[in-house]
Parts: sequence; structure tokens; C-alpha cells
Amino acid sequence: MSETPSFRADRIDRADLDRLVGVLDLQAALPDIRRLRDWAHAALAVRPGERVLDVGCGTGSEVVVFAGSAVAVGVEPNPGMCAVAAARAGASPARFVAGDAYALPFADGAFDAVYCERVFQHLAEPERAAAEIARVLRPGGRAVVIDADWTAALQDNRVLGEALSATVTNPFAGDELPDRLAAAGLRVTDTCARTVLTATMIALLARKAAGYGVSMSDTPDAPLSFRADRIEPGDLDRLVEVLDQQAALPGIRRLREWAHAALAVRPGEHALDVGSGTGSEVRVFAAAVGSAGDAVGVEPNPGMRAVAAERATGSSARFVDGDAYALPFADGAFDVVYCERVFQHLAEPARAAAEIARVLRPGGRAMVVDSDWATAIVHPGDPEVVRALGESMRANLANPHSGRRVPGLLTAAGLRVVDLGSQALVQEQSAATGPLVHMMGEAGVAAGVITADQRDRFFADLATAAAGGGFHLSVTMFAVLAQR
Repeated sequence: MSETPSFRADRIDRADLDRLVGVLDLQAALPDIRRLRDWAHAALAVRPGERVLDVGCGTGSEVVVFAGSAVAVGVEPNPGMCAVAAARAGASPARFVAGDAYALPFADGAFDAVYCERVFQHLAEPERAAAEIARVLRPGGRAVVIDADWTAALQDNRVLGEALSATVTNPFAGDELPDRLAAAGLRVTDTCARTVLTATMIALLARKAAGYGVSMSDTPDAPLSFRADRIEPGDLDRLVEVLDQQAALPGIRRLREWAHAALAVRPGEHALDVGSGTGSEVRVFAAAVGSAGDAVGVEPNPGMRAVAAERATGSSARFVDGDAYALPFADGAFDVVYCERVFQHLAEPARAAAEIARVLRPGGRAMVVDSDWATAIVHPGDPEVVRALGESMRANLANPHSGRRVPGLLTAAGLRVVDLGSQALVQEQSAATGPLVHMMGEAGVAAGVITADQRDRFFADLATAAAGGGFHLSVTMFAVLAQR
């Protein structure tokens, strides 16, 4: 019998590459592999414009699937396999880079989703790869890791066991996946298993906590501002963390999905996001308008623009300096304008509404999303402390009841309101000890509405409640679709 080609990147001889590609293609055609991959893609539920990474991407097939709607990157340590993947991708926007599962060449929190199939079984230290996956995921991001458990095969077939020893470093990788991911700080939320030939293939969907890596002891005492003109350079990382935490919440995701469906952006159109923050929705627009269109984010804070531009690598999304009161564009320049949670920070929201109407072409569509802080709920906590914090927070917002005012403001600007949507933005239990709650308590002390002792008791009450699943923090957001 001819020597079995190795699947380990550091052991693949150039002469073995064609044989290995052939084996991978045969495996990919197996019904249970296909079903497992279909499950993985459905579980990850990648949205247009999101950033997706495939660790150990092999021939690149799944990167091409992700690239159909997302910004997709494959990491592959073997240069020959990387070349095969790039050649097969053809005109797809999928891209491939050299990299090692132990040291992924990306910044912390760079991806919304990570996929990794049949890699851990070839690693002597799979816990390092799990930690790297967790590191490059943004808070709230999703990962699917798939691997084989060869236990039964090793027990039943000595010859197969000898062959496996030459190709597989960690034959129990599939069985160990839950512990590996949990140790890396990822929470397993779903599983799927299939028998493929003589191995049991196990797939796990895991999520990075929205408040991952942030605790009260990690967070400085200074209150955090969301207003672009009040964001201190040292606060930028904290603010991005909070925005990522919020973006991962089901309520935000559902409202944004409704907004994009209602706007129905088409290829070739010009779309603008006013107050684009980390740039996530501009990337969605860029994927929709394609190369013939234009997707622009206006963001007055230079640090936030830099974050957005870095995250948009590989996307046609672009970001410019600008002010909601004086958008730097000609009249009628856009088919679509989107503006999320900006009006609440504006003392003169009517001016921003007028600017949105001005830059829309006749027949253009606008979507303005904002919160109404009179709907905020915090539970549990001393009622007087909760009331004082709520009043203080509303007093420090320029336009705290923005959600209810948006339809009237857009109508006064000459736009016709055609639909309305709403969602409660409900925080996860982990938020009880995260930066948003901490910011709320510290701001109350700084404003003099509660004492430090009351703040500490407030934090303790929420943490205790969260341990038993009884914490609740929410506010209702409203989305208004209007047409010029």
C-alpha cells in the first residue's frame, strides 16, 4: 500500500499536494460532511458585511461560501494549499493568507464569526488554537469548530489505528472540544454530530460573551461618554467594547435586520450611514451596493473612524469626517440614509433630520433608529438608587426621549413616514458586571445623585441577581422608515 499523505501542513510534501487535495475533495462530497457544513453555516447565520475567518481553510471551499455575503478570509499555513484555494476562488472576493492556528495574524476582536474544521486533531496544543479563536472574535461573536473523535475506530481496527498515528496528532479532538472552548472563554450554545466513515464528527457552535475580558476592576472610574465631542482617546477602547456588546444583542440584530429589509438597498445605489461608529452597517451596505455603488459612513470622531476603517479591510465601505448638522455632501446625493442612535445625543435633532432630507434624492429612503430612555428598566436594585440613576442618565442626554420624537421630526423635514418598527434592547446576564452597568454607577456617583456605598450595593445586587439569571436591563428602540 502506498504511503498515506499527511494532513498536517508542516508535513505535506509538494509531491503529496495533489493527492491530498483529491482526498479532501472526496471527503467534501460525502453526504454527512455536506450535512455537517450546512448545519454550521445555518448556525453561524452570517450577515451581509460581517467579517468571517476560516482557520485551516484547506482548499478554500467554505471561505468562498462565506464570501457570497460577507468579508471572508481563510488562514492556511501550507503555501501550496493556499495557492490551490486562491485558484479555485477565481472571481470570488474570498482571500487567503498564510497563518498559524497558534498565532492568527489578526487583531483582537477582528471577526464576527470564525469557522474551523478538522484542525484540532492535527495540533499538539489545541488549547492554544482555541484561545486564538476566542481572541480574534469580537464580543458576542460566534464560532463553529468541527473535529473528529476516532475512539471507536482505534478500538475496532488496529491497522486503521496505525495509519491514524501517522496522520493525526490528537485522535480525541472531537470529544475534547467542549472543554477546549470553555477554557478559552467561549460558551457552547449548540451541537451537531455525524458519523463520517469510521469517525464521529462533532460540531460545536460557541459564542464569545458580550462582556468578554471586561470586569469592574478592569474599567476605569471615569464615566464614559457616547458623544463624539466628549470621547477621550483613552476611552475609545471601552466605548468600542460597549458598542460591540450592544451589537451582539438579539434585539439590536433583529431591528437592524428589519431596517435593512425595509430599506432594500440595491446594487449600484449610494448609501450613507450618519454617525457610523464602528462601521458595521456601512459594511452591510457596501456588500449590497456592490462595485457600481457607494457606501459611506460619516463619523465625527477620528479614533472611531480609524476603528471602522480597520474593520472594513477587504470591503468597499469608506468613512469620512462629518457632522450630522452639516453633512459634507451635495443635495440629493444618496438613495438611502441610515442613522442609528444619534438623535438622542443631539440638542437640535431637527437640524439633523433636515440634513438627512437634504442629501436624499427624490424617492430616496431614510431609516432613523433611536432609543426612548423613558422605557428603560433596571432590575433588581434599591428603587431609589435605580430611580436616581435613571433620572441622572436622562438629564445627561441631550434628547432622552428621542425614539418617540423621530416620526414628527422626519415629517417636519419634508419626509413621509411609511413604516415603524421597535425592539427592546435587552442586555445579557453578563452585562450585570460589564462596562455599561459600571458606567451607569460611576456616572451616578460623579453626578452626586448616589453615594459610593450605594453604587457598590447596586453593583453587588445586580451581580447576585445575574448569578441566578434574575438580572434585567433594557430600553426600547424605535425605527422609522421614511421616504422623500
